Amino acid sequence: GGPTGQYFISTPTNITVNSGHHARLSCTIGNMVGTCQWTRDGFALGTDRNLPGFARYLMAGNKENICDLTIDPVLTLDEGVYQCQVSGGHGVAPISSAPVTLSVNSEPGKPYIVQGKEGDIMEVQEGDEVELVCQSQGGRPPAEMQWWDGEGRRIVSDVSEHVMRMEDRKTFKTI
Repeated sequence: GGPTGQYFISTPTNITVNSGHHARLSCTIGNMVGTCQWTRDGFALGTDRNLPGFARYLMAGNKENICDLTIDPVLTLDEGVYQCQVSGGHGVAPISSAPVTLSVNSEPGKPYIVQGKEGDIMEVQEGDEVELVCQSQGGRPPAEMQWWDGEGRRIVSDVSEHVMRMEDRKTFKTI
């Protein structure tokens, strides 16, 4: 016959989702003896399918051996390494899926011209050189900036772009 111990029918894979969307990590077990649980960064989320204490998390599945982890909505703080684990029992060994990474992208903040925070108009003399700084914060991947003149032509000369990692270490600021 087939396998005698418990085994994985489906296991999770690395996934990247947008902040605010839904994520589902797959985990289905054959010949299940033990109890499912998920870990995030090595921390056990618990065996209760409703995962109390994790309001956006649910161990979904309409059968006992389906232990998919759903997160809705996904936030950047959900990023990490996840693993599906099944305890052993009655002489059957416990099993663990390979660790997988959940990455979360986030929309960049609305871009703004730093010098325009005081007002919408900046008066300069013809021929004067002016430096304008446009910023967008919180994007992942980093925002890409483009400048356009009043006639709708893209400005490509004398334009620089700098990307810095934000204090949260996960999102970026583009200038």
